[in-house]
Amino acid sequence: MAISIQSLQRQASNSNLTFPASVLIRQGLSFLTNLLLARTLLPDEYATYVTYYNFSVYIVLAANFGFSEYMLVKSNQQNTIERYLAFFLSLSVSIFTIAFATITMVDSSPLYYLVLTKVFLETIIPELLLPWYQKTANFKKLTTINFAFSVLSTGMLILLFFFEIPLTLFLTGSIIVSIVVTAQQLYNILKKSDVAAIPTGFSLISSDLINYGLNYVTIPVYMRLVPFLVVILLKGKEVAEFNLAFTISSAALILSMSKIKIILPKLIEDSQPFNVALKSISSISAVNLGILILFIISGKPIIHLAFGETYDNLYILTVLLLVANFLQSISGILAAVLVAKKFQKQKLKIQIEVIVTFAIAATLLIMVLGIYGAILAVVLMYIQVIIRTAFTLNNLGFISFSSLRNTKE
Repeated sequence: MAISIQSLQRQASNSNLTFPASVLIRQGLSFLTNLLLARTLLPDEYATYVTYYNFSVYIVLAANFGFSEYMLVKSNQQNTIERYLAFFLSLSVSIFTIAFATITMVDSSPLYYLVLTKVFLETIIPELLLPWYQKTANFKKLTTINFAFSVLSTGMLILLFFFEIPLTLFLTGSIIVSIVVTAQQLYNILKKSDVAAIPTGFSLISSDLINYGLNYVTIPVYMRLVPFLVVILLKGKEVAEFNLAFTISSAALILSMSKIKIILPKLIEDSQPFNVALKSISSISAVNLGILILFIISGKPIIHLAFGETYDNLYILTVLLLVANFLQSISGILAAVLVAKKFQKQKLKIQIEVIVTFAIAATLLIMVLGIYGAILAVVLMYIQVIIRTAFTLNNLGFISFSSLRNTKE
């Protein structure tokens, strides 16, 4: 597993196009799934699915309690990935099983079970396996896996589109696809990891790991805070319309998220990580601008073709959320510097501040302005994240505002 930094950087550079492309296709299919469901189901039915999905995202958070970031950042110190990957996978499955059993006492809907399982298999398991590929810069293998998943998922989408199969049957098929792809992946990785070390993994449960876990849990909480409040405060068509716009705009962030995954190992090794972050912000901002312009030009006829007049506010909501993507990309890359340099406590402090502030502010904005209050809340939230993260990096010595001003002069 010993690979030189230069080799890692070279392999990551070679993956700058292929890996993001595979992620784009895989996530693009997830995005297409939401579009087809919105088109196939009635607005109230789609709103029910969205509600279950949003609750499932929060429920499965504990199943990857910062384990993936912890393994990657600590990998150079104690071979955490090789030695303890099997332990963290076992722990994750155990936590999910407890959550699944608990839901039985709250909501016995088969649809809820299917959505929850789909979210776990398509998000948590890949995230736990990702550090293995990041450490070795083996994005080529991960690219192949993403394409295989995409091919199988395309088959399910064909059944949904042409044969209009029931939602429960579609979700069951999607779960089977995830199991097929994940099983092969797990088999190959666990052969190389230390399964015998599972009992000793409990020694890693410490305040350090808890900081990673709290960071991991709070990120989706604030990123999906507004959609969650929309589900609670609004009803029917408004819930479906906002979440559909949020899904479309989130699809445009796939390249940004892929870029962060690729540069994270380099941020860990680089003595001047902010320079790496600045380059990434510039390239990602250019991509987001191109996507925004393309959608402004062609988005309205595409939406009309796909949904007719069912979602009449969808175009403008999506445009506004695409503008917010600039802010979200910047905040994500700046936060990655804190992760890479192991300042989890500082990052957690920022995230808790944002959650508390905007749980109140977003609630008031949505109650007063409805859907557009939700959009404004998203924009203000990421402005706060950027400002707080930038000042934190400055205080830690990773940014010098005075040197930046001198450079401009």
